[in-house]
Amino acid sequence: MSSNQIQLSKFELIRNEVLLEILEYFSSYDIFQTFYYLNKRYNALLFSLYLRMGLLNISKKSFDYYDYYIFSLVAKHIISFRREDKFVRLLYQILLSYFISIKYLTIYNIHIESCQSIVLQLNKSRQLICLNL
Repeated sequence: MSSNQIQLSKFELIRNEVLLEILEYFSSYDIFQTFYYLNKRYNALLFSLYLRMGLLNISKKSFDYYDYYIFSLVAKHIISFRREDKFVRLLYQILLSYFISIKYLTIYNIHIESCQSIVLQLNKSRQLICLNL
């Protein structure tokens, strides 16, 4: 094989439609941990998805990774978002104006300051159908 040839795995040859069916069985967290930065095709596919995101019962290290590297990139594609108000960051991260597609928002163990902040922003979310705090 010459230096200009690229060897593809069989998994990379799977059509997008089939790959999307496979991704239905993964959480959004697992999808990004597994497929983000593998190649440009996967990145483009990930950013075309409307996500149901749940960040529950994850370690602080995983939480930090997602919040610092992924969350800001996908906020506009999130239609459902579930997480805990732990690590005392939710107050600073939930800006409903970034969630232009959000329909369902659920936050467990919410602190009063975070709750007040979210309630004040409700008029910015035109798509929101269900809010559970």
